[in-house]
Amino acid sequence: MLLLGVLPIYVAIALASVVGLIDGGPELVSWGLALPFLVGLWGLRSLWSSFRRLSQTLPVAHRRRPWFLPRMVLAWGVVYSLVAPLALYRLIEALAAAL
Repeated sequence: MLLLGVLPIYVAIALASVVGLIDGGPELVSWGLALPFLVGLWGLRSLWSSFRRLSQTLPVAHRRRPWFLPRMVLAWGVVYSLVAPLALYRLIEALAAAL
């Protein structure tokens, strides 16, 4: 959801660069490649804070493991950090083959 909110802003800036209203086309392309990764990390931060608030409101029914939530979000972050660049690479490869 965060990426869908940021994407129209990026597209508007990129189109302004193509038309010539803004300088810096190559830098904008590199930001466009990094955008899903950065927004995904922001989403992980949001997910961690949401789970943390949820764990504080749930009743204690069993002995809690002290570092479960940070380790779980860290594992998700590692998986995301490995999958996002690979997905971008595959997407660029598929678009290059289509053209």
